[in-house]
Amino acid sequence: MRWSYTDAAVTGVMQLLYVSIMSRLLTPAAFGIMAIAFLIVNFGQQFSQMGVAQALIQRPEISADDVRAGFTASVALGVILFAVLWLISPQIAAFFTMPESVPVLRVMGAQFIFSSLGVTSQGLLRRDLRFKTLAVTQLSSYFVGYMVIGLALAYAGAGVWSLVIGVLAVNLLSSLSQYAVARHDVRPLFSFRRFDHLYGYGARVSGVNVMQFLTKQLDTFAVGRYASTALLGQYNRAFTVVSTPMSRHLMIALSRVLLPAYSKIQHDSDRLGRAYASVLTLGGTVMLSIAAGMAVAAQEIVSVILGDQWNRAADFVPFFAFALAIRTMSNFAEILAQARDDLRRLLVIQVIYLLALWGAYVAVERLHNIVLFAVVLMMGELVKQVVYVAVVQPILGLRVVDWIRAYAPAIVCALITGTVVLGARVVCVRLDVIAVVTLFIEVLAGAVGLAVGIRANPYRHLRSEFGERFQAAGALETQVGATAARLVLGRW
Repeated sequence: MRWSYTDAAVTGVMQLLYVSIMSRLLTPAAFGIMAIAFLIVNFGQQFSQMGVAQALIQRPEISADDVRAGFTASVALGVILFAVLWLISPQIAAFFTMPESVPVLRVMGAQFIFSSLGVTSQGLLRRDLRFKTLAVTQLSSYFVGYMVIGLALAYAGAGVWSLVIGVLAVNLLSSLSQYAVARHDVRPLFSFRRFDHLYGYGARVSGVNVMQFLTKQLDTFAVGRYASTALLGQYNRAFTVVSTPMSRHLMIALSRVLLPAYSKIQHDSDRLGRAYASVLTLGGTVMLSIAAGMAVAAQEIVSVILGDQWNRAADFVPFFAFALAIRTMSNFAEILAQARDDLRRLLVIQVIYLLALWGAYVAVERLHNIVLFAVVLMMGELVKQVVYVAVVQPILGLRVVDWIRAYAPAIVCALITGTVVLGARVVCVRLDVIAVVTLFIEVLAGAVGLAVGIRANPYRHLRSEFGERFQAAGALETQVGATAARLVLGRW
């Protein structure tokens, strides 16, 4: 967890810096084109990887032939999807009435090949819990691809192509560096028995991932059909600002560890139930508190990170913040289902959810208010969370009081954090403090609010949960860590 979150924290800071600079160098229209390109390419990624990494992690035993077969299929699918996207790019551009996106879509298709080269190595590294190695390879690839190549091209006037080349560079460098530290046999192996061995599970994971992707990207698809390229860019940048620290890094860092950890205890329901409730409490406390703070500070976040040309994006930030916090909590149930290979019900839920969400987007489109798309996203995530509670209840056997003990501390912390940040913002606005200073004060207020929420929380087991995790991680062995623990946790 230490290395996974180190990776997440440093990458998050770099990405926010990258987004801040690029948002001032490029136009909203450029980001609108990339939003569509990401939508299509990331959808194809669900098929190109076919759950290979998850299959290598989840299976108790794997052979060298499993690894060869997984690598062969991943690369073959990557090449096929690149060719398919090259051919159908004009039709996709016509569907979204963005003819200028054709060359971008075609070049972005190379991501299928680049990422497929590293899928197997990444799965092997995660299987062996080598998160320090993963962190080093991913951070170095990110820095060179985005902060060096991407920014240099943007300053040179490459426009949208600086975004495209940056993404491709990150994927290629990441795959090559991961293979360098987790080498495996790359000789092709076409064995239907091995494919079935891996892809029986991998296909189910891929099916669930496809449905998850569609539900998560359906709003971008709907807004892309409804709004102009520039307005889609505003919507997409707001989502990026929120998802960068929350969904893309905090959640990804946790899921990297949870899947192999849950997989190792998948048959111990009692231990699995305790672990799930603990993660839900701790994750919910952090994510909902961050969401509350971001919702209050939305105007300053957009102004400081993106710049003045993105003012419309602030309207979406509060809804995105709570939607992604709740989505993170739902992801805990999805990871649990993957670890137990209990994916059929999850797939059914995703299909029903997708259809309901699409109906809601069609309805709000007629109201001609783009903010309603973000509102629907938030409400949909809330409903899905309730459904997931009903799904995992029979598996874990948690009592009603256990669910209350899991959710209530997080809600209390979020209310306290949001109130403290709101108080700080009101004072700054009345004193006419500049945006960057106001945001800095709001961030400090949020940290204080979260600490107060943990220390003064009426649900005392929250302090024990945090204390045990900090102790296990060795954070209390230093003077600074021990002092911080006494201030925030008291006598836990």
